[in-house]
Amino acid sequence: MTARNYQVGGNHYSKMIIQPFEFTAANDLGGIEHTIVKYSSRWREKGGVDDLRKARHCLEFLVESAPGLVALRENRPAFQPAITADQYCTANQLGPLETEVVRRIYFWAHNRQVSGLYACGRYLDQLIAEASP
Repeated sequence: MTARNYQVGGNHYSKMIIQPFEFTAANDLGGIEHTIVKYSSRWREKGGVDDLRKARHCLEFLVESAPGLVALRENRPAFQPAITADQYCTANQLGPLETEVVRRIYFWAHNRQVSGLYACGRYLDQLIAEASP
């Protein structure tokens, strides 16, 4: 079984022909764009009007942030992120395991090394085990 063929916590995505993450990946969308697509696609099956409100809120954030995001992208050298993984983790006071998850995703985005994704999975498994009763 592949990750595409099952869903944790419902079936509102697995019932879709093209899931939001597939659309996001195919179009190289960012996180906030993905969130807007996700909420506006699932609202009838999962969260109702609150999901639409969430999508709208994300859209407002994107619109308000767009000029700065464009400027950040235009004014940095290639492969030089505006915010590093460590800056993000420190600013949000993430724990050691959460920090490793973010670092692995960050390095994946910049280096495309699959081994980092596997490591990320191990850290997530550990977090799930620690958080489970």
